[in-house]
Amino acid sequence: ALDLAASQGVTIREIPIGPAVLQHFADIGHDPGQLDVTYENAQARERTQILMDLANQTGGLVVGTGDLSEPALGWATYNGDHMSMYAVNSSVPKTLVRHLVRHAADDRQPGLKKLLLDIAATPVSPELLPPSNGEIAQKTEHIIGPYALHDFFLYYVVRYGFSPEKILR
Repeated sequence: ALDLAASQGVTIREIPIGPAVLQHFADIGHDPGQLDVTYENAQARERTQILMDLANQTGGLVVGTGDLSEPALGWATYNGDHMSMYAVNSSVPKTLVRHLVRHAADDRQPGLKKLLLDIAATPVSPELLPPSNGEIAQKTEHIIGPYALHDFFLYYVVRYGFSPEKILR
């Protein structure tokens, strides 16, 4: 994200969320060493709160990155990453988002092309757990299954209204 923002001349502002999340854990009596759903979702909610407050301060909008696949599967943090003021990808399944990123890379300068292809090749992850040996610890498709299948089913249910039986057949 930092490299992409820098490549586009976007102003970068980093706000550490650690102190606020730790205060929240203290307020609710949660052990920050317990890496459970409370630990994970508190981070997503704190990021969203900061983004919404900054948007209010500056007269801006929070542009969401969530896609159609996430809420269809229930794979988004309520009052967290599924919220935005402008959800540009809400009708686009995750597999198509990846395809669009690869397509956008086609006509770009070599440095930006490499960066976009790297983004498209990165495993989908909420990245809410600390890395394990420098690697992403949470890979969404290892938890909920492949998006290629989810998006296939979603397409035929939403677009054509097919029943599960018809899709199976």
